[in-house]
Amino acid sequence: MASTNSLMGLGTPAEVAKRTGWLPVAVTTSGTTQGSGTGVLRGKGNQLVTATVHASTGAITLPADAEIGDEILIVNASANPGAIFPQSGGNINGETTDSGTVTLAAAGSAGSSAWLVKVSTTKWASFSAAVA
Repeated sequence: MASTNSLMGLGTPAEVAKRTGWLPVAVTTSGTTQGSGTGVLRGKGNQLVTATVHASTGAITLPADAEIGDEILIVNASANPGAIFPQSGGNINGETTDSGTVTLAAAGSAGSSAWLVKVSTTKWASFSAAVA
């Protein structure tokens, strides 16, 4: 998986690199609800997120400025489970707007990673898996 910055360093145009590369992001959560704490993601393009969930229900909020087709892979690197929220006004897998979440299990457990794809201006689709 090539990083966006590596692709641009090789001369790939920024928009192409953003769509084909991945931006590595590290986040440590501190809040437990949508938009709270330090778990709010920002930016456009594909993101590979390593999450450290600080509390037993740490929250990660998806970026409001993501574009349709953007992909985000979140891997929980901690022993604490967490929750992934949509941006304000959004939903994940057709759940309730703003309150529907994806549970992120503790590292090494089934559901300890989630792959999310923005499918419309307000909707995300998610898929979960275990990462050891």
